[in-house]
Amino acid sequence: MYVCMYVCMYVCMRVCTLVLSQEQEADNAESLMMSTVEQQQSVKKWQKKHFLLHRPLILKTIFLEFSDEQLQLDEAAKKFVADEVIPVAAEYDKTGKYPWDVVKKAHANGFLNTMVPSDYGGLELDMISNAIICERFGYGCTGICTAMTTNLLAETPLILAATDEIKKKYLGGMIEEPLMASYAVTEPGAGSDVARTRTRSEKKGDEYVINGSKMWITNGGVANWFFVLTRSDPDPKTSASKAFTAFVVDADTPGLSCGKKVTIEFVCAFLHQLCF
Repeated sequence: MYVCMYVCMYVCMRVCTLVLSQEQEADNAESLMMSTVEQQQSVKKWQKKHFLLHRPLILKTIFLEFSDEQLQLDEAAKKFVADEVIPVAAEYDKTGKYPWDVVKKAHANGFLNTMVPSDYGGLELDMISNAIICERFGYGCTGICTAMTTNLLAETPLILAATDEIKKKYLGGMIEEPLMASYAVTEPGAGSDVARTRTRSEKKGDEYVINGSKMWITNGGVANWFFVLTRSDPDPKTSASKAFTAFVVDADTPGLSCGKKVTIEFVCAFLHQLCF
């Protein structure tokens, strides 16, 4: 679920790679141009048949060639998955236990929290590099991959908008030790439709009080902290940019409780209800 978003981003990601040598590029340039023209004509015919509104579709041929560093990363991720993930994937699916052993090894080998900026101790990998890792781990076990990449989903809002103090505490902490995070947005009556968020936040003095619940929250039972989206203005006419407030909530915050595990898919990526 969240792999599709992240990457989503967050959100799920697929890299289609076309690697041509310099010699091949010269020989194939003309045929590629013809192929693109044929694709455009085919798409136009399909559009006229299936759509009422015919909008032009711009097709571009993208040459995506991995850098030497990305090729090395791909090989390293492939080997790690073959050695540490695939041999235990079926067991985690069977037992439903959280893959702590794999998570700790992935953290030690630099496959966890890979988007964290270098200013806070992270590798600050680009999206293509992250997609390479996600694809390799997803091949080995979608459950383990989901558990790991949920960290990226929760970290991304902090990377984009948090204060330096928050980044140092939470992003830096994720690099120092194998901690887990969670992205708490989905709700029982709204799904992932952010506009229908019902969890409320209200400022009282110097603090905020959060009331509501979240559902199907990946890593809910093991996360050290949560990124939580709330509605801070109950007026439905208030613009989205002003109606919502996001918080970083520590798992041990008084008033926060985690319900029992919800088993629907990705068995070893714990899904829980959260109540505030």
